[in-house]
Amino acid sequence: MEIQKLSLNMRKIIFFVSFLLICINILYCFSGVMNFPIQSMDLYSNWLLKAKAFYYSTSFPYEFFQSWDNMSSHPQYPILLPLTFSAIYKALGGIHEQNILLIYPLIYSVILFLCFKTVRRLFSFSNSLFLSYIYSMFPVLLSQAGRGHAGNADIILALILWTIVSLIYKANITTLKVILISLLIMLASQIKSEGVFFVILFFFLPLSMLKKITLMTISTIPFLVWNVFVYSHHFASDIYVKFPGLSLFFQRLIIVIWEISQELLKLNNWYIFWPLFFLLITFKPKLSQEVNKIFIPSLLIMLLLYCCVYVFGFFSFSTINTSNYVSSSFDRILLQLSPIIFLWFSEMLLFGKPKTQKSQTIAKSN
Repeated sequence: MEIQKLSLNMRKIIFFVSFLLICINILYCFSGVMNFPIQSMDLYSNWLLKAKAFYYSTSFPYEFFQSWDNMSSHPQYPILLPLTFSAIYKALGGIHEQNILLIYPLIYSVILFLCFKTVRRLFSFSNSLFLSYIYSMFPVLLSQAGRGHAGNADIILALILWTIVSLIYKANITTLKVILISLLIMLASQIKSEGVFFVILFFFLPLSMLKKITLMTISTIPFLVWNVFVYSHHFASDIYVKFPGLSLFFQRLIIVIWEISQELLKLNNWYIFWPLFFLLITFKPKLSQEVNKIFIPSLLIMLLLYCCVYVFGFFSFSTINTSNYVSSSFDRILLQLSPIIFLWFSEMLLFGKPKTQKSQTIAKSN
């Protein structure tokens, strides 16, 4: 009886402390937006600059996107985020950048809720909240939530992927969910081009091959339309893809592998998460069907696609090299994919008491 009471008190302490620390982190992000609003170069030169171009233009600002003088804004990138910023400017009656950035701590809060909601299907209430706190502490996430890099797009892709993961994990795959996932992938592809990589998830869902191909095709339509639009209107583009030749291919591949490994060891970005993650893998823990058959294969293919971008991508008007490109961007890619990574990590954890009931069977959509 005393042991049960002690266990109950311990769970209450974990819940209270975790909840308090998450609230502190959210306030910490709001404080960052209020006191250090704009520090990200991408925010200055890309998203906000494009938003102003739309705000001051009475029609589509073709000249801005066609000018080689605006290469720092990456004219070929999708425009949904700057269009949204511009619409907010117009609704507020002027350019109020800090008001836009206040949205980001709210995005952070929703992400943490989705993280909690997802791992709650695996762990007790208090342990799920504690895991959500661990996720909330990643410096890369905190940075884009308000501490220096608010206004960027990667945290929005993370929000979209958390939503998709929560729809799939330990749940029936209904027709309505499949449609919603498709719409979310369309949205992701118009935030950043790599959002289209999320279509890989459809290939591993328990659907007929015809449905998989159909959904993957439909979900890529906005991505294809935007790229045709960019090409047909001769937008300036600072990156192109080509095979670098065998010698440069292997040289770039080695650089990419090295820089990725270096990123995984950055304590200032991830603390000891990655060493612990790979340590847990060595124990070969038993994983759920969703993680083992859907999320892990999708994650590995998406990472492979990112590596292909690094190896085969070339910059037209920049001195940036492969090493700098990977080291400056791979932390953001890991943030985008963190919902799958963290769910995988959560299932591998040895502490806590997972729910005893079996995972629901994933039903094929009719």
